[in-house]
Amino acid sequence: KIMNFTDAFNYAHMVTATVAKGFIFAAWQAAPKVVDSGAQRMAIEGLEEQVILYSTSLNGVAWSPPLAAQLGQQGAVWSPVLHATADGSVLLFYTESHACFRPTNPKTYMPGGSIKMAKFSIKTGKSVVPMRAEWGAPVTLREQSESQMPWVI
Repeated sequence: KIMNFTDAFNYAHMVTATVAKGFIFAAWQAAPKVVDSGAQRMAIEGLEEQVILYSTSLNGVAWSPPLAAQLGQQGAVWSPVLHATADGSVLLFYTESHACFRPTNPKTYMPGGSIKMAKFSIKTGKSVVPMRAEWGAPVTLREQSESQMPWVI
């Protein structure tokens, strides 16, 4: 088990995984719980606070606590896809919403947006979980304009 639902994250979806430098690397989109008129609403996707979480493992049984990918986003992030490179880095492809809103309360984004990529460089050897790593600045691969439907990976 990688994650437990808490007040901080009560929605999780779209897990992706890859192997790099001997680590199993998993990532997924997650959002906090929403309380409406005193009642908890579960599985709210598209919240502005929706992030991509990641965790690592050496054996697929013991996992590091989930951490938020440092993407500096301005809206909900979606559809994580991981790719391990030949040098052992991990590329995270994802979409970020910034234009298309649903008429909901609380405000939620439609799935998709601009397609982006961030590079995750592993800085620790195989004996440490969670591993130390650093995120590169996200790069926009395809920008969504205000008049377009959101891009989805």
